Amino acid sequence: RLHRLKKLSNILQYDGHISFLSFTLLRNFAAVLLVAHWEACTMYFLARLDDFDDSTWLGPLVKTEGEEKATFELYLTSLYLSITTFATVGYGDFSPVNS
Repeated sequence: RLHRLKKLSNILQYDGHISFLSFTLLRNFAAVLLVAHWEACTMYFLARLDDFDDSTWLGPLVKTEGEEKATFELYLTSLYLSITTFATVGYGDFSPVNS
């Protein structure tokens, strides 16, 4: 599938209907989203390995007031943290905690 995507990319790159700037921006945006998705899935998987214990970054967010959050909501939280990691220097909404 990735080979077909590369082939399509080469075709669109030299197409006269799409400007080179628009193509480059769209291609780079798609690459960033793909890497952010992979990072979000990895971060979710690592938290899940420890059964969302309170020592993991996702643990305190899993159970809020006794109710469990949906898997998609946890994925969105992972995606948010992934994009925040790429785009910023620090986390203003995550405070350090000592045990």
